[in-house]
Amino acid sequence: MYQRWSTECIAPARRVEFWRDAVCDAFLAMTPHLIGSAHDFVAQLEHRALDGGLSLNTVTAPGHGVERTASDLGRGGAAVYFVNVNLQGASRLRQFGREVTVPAGGLLLIDSSAPYLLEQSGPIQLASLAVPATALQRVSTDISKWVARPVAQTAAASLLAAQVQALARWPHAIEPQEAGVIADVLQGLLPAVFGEPAADTAAGRYLVRRVRALIAERYAESSLSPCDVAGIAGVSVRSLHAALAREGTSFAAELTAHRLVRARAMLHSPLCRDSVKAVALRCGYVSPAHFTRSFRARFGVTPGACRPH
Repeated sequence: MYQRWSTECIAPARRVEFWRDAVCDAFLAMTPHLIGSAHDFVAQLEHRALDGGLSLNTVTAPGHGVERTASDLGRGGAAVYFVNVNLQGASRLRQFGREVTVPAGGLLLIDSSAPYLLEQSGPIQLASLAVPATALQRVSTDISKWVARPVAQTAAASLLAAQVQALARWPHAIEPQEAGVIADVLQGLLPAVFGEPAADTAAGRYLVRRVRALIAERYAESSLSPCDVAGIAGVSVRSLHAALAREGTSFAAELTAHRLVRARAMLHSPLCRDSVKAVALRCGYVSPAHFTRSFRARFGVTPGACRPH
């Protein structure tokens, strides 16, 4: 689902009310605080729903603030954490008696179940990934320690920020068949960013090798999932995601990469007489159109262009 709101065509006298309604619809009940006059407040908000309860909101606006008050909390709503990334400008968050300022590109974690104040003194463009509270609480025994505090600059944190920024800049609605894959990629990185340190890195590396071997064996199964592979490997799905995330990858990325490399090898072979559609099916793709888009995105050419001449 994709929705977009803009104050540009709204009469200045109604912009504050309009913006509050838009923010509440896209996020949760909140109270915006405008800086300057409503006449100059030209802002845009885009909402993209993903699978697994995740959603992404992108805000482009002049400097202003938004507060989650006790009254807003009383209006209910699903408990989520917001993982914010500033594409432009800086944000200052006050929550749980803490205060932190995050520059462009940095990660910021906000707990929707408690009051907070988020402020931007200048023009801002930010992407906010809403993650169900239960998903992050499974990642860490004390997820609150990350709220309103600087997030360590790790490879996983940089990768998560980059993925969120790339998704926020996508100019179209997200295709339903891609929403689950994208959600899997994002959720796969969360344990590496907000989870507990790995107790045994050698065991983690072994698990990653095991996962890759299982993908190589079963990539042709269109329904192959992290749950399937975790069950065969004898680990929890959370452990599987965490091990892959520590290596800077995810189950979806590994599976997609293997399928596409195998498909290209088949198409290159002069012995292969299968159609592009048949190759897609042999490599686990139910939708030939999705296969073609993924193939072109990875290799820069269509599957048909890989046929030997």
